[in-house]
Amino acid sequence: MRRTMTSRSLPILLLVLLLAAPAVTRARSGSQGEAPPPEASAAVEEATARHLFAEGKRLFALRRFREALQRFTRAYELRPLSGFLFNIGQCHRFLGDCRQAVFYYSGFVRENPGTPDATIVEGLIDGCRQRLTAEQAQGETAAKAYEEGKRALDLREFARAVTRLKEAYRAQPRPGYLFHLAAAYQGLGLASEALHFYRSYLSANPDAPQAEAVRASMAECQRRVDEERRRAEADRIRRGLPPTPTDPGPRRTP
Repeated sequence: MRRTMTSRSLPILLLVLLLAAPAVTRARSGSQGEAPPPEASAAVEEATARHLFAEGKRLFALRRFREALQRFTRAYELRPLSGFLFNIGQCHRFLGDCRQAVFYYSGFVRENPGTPDATIVEGLIDGCRQRLTAEQAQGETAAKAYEEGKRALDLREFARAVTRLKEAYRAQPRPGYLFHLAAAYQGLGLASEALHFYRSYLSANPDAPQAEAVRASMAECQRRVDEERRRAEADRIRRGLPPTPTDPGPRRTP
């Protein structure tokens, strides 16, 4: 039966590698003012690498992968042990960067020919490559749908633009698609929907070059939403109905 990878297996291997590394004895200190001997510097680097490894392992267990990645990378710079390459690859994989994960996993396998863990790591490499292939296909689908949606928007075919831009965002949720989706809804006169997607776009891109134009569009949409609410409330009063209770409504997603 093929072994499965857990987040604990090869970090333990790394600990063994660190402990099995040639011990560096602490050299006796020389006279005052002398530079520390190479052995002393190596001992400090090893101790620092051990500390960084322990910190990285703790952060990894807490799923704080970006911080763990920083610790493992720094540890590898101090003590270039191949086990660190696996840990760095694990961090990249859990951060969603399969391209970088494949690079570091492959480095671990390359530096450990014949290791019994090769099958496990090669399985992770295969999984990452499959994911990269799927992401590429999704990107192509999204790009095609976006181009069709943008063309429809330029032709003022707003309903078609909404359909195609939603397809693009579902295939690959790029914030830029939200901007055009908001514009398509605004073209349809659906101010509340347009306002929602403008807000989502600006939340993801607060410093976008067109941020001021987006805020102006949001202000116009908000004005229309408020006007529609006032008209609806006035109509309810004319018909003798109670005011509409405040309700933010369900959260919209493309």
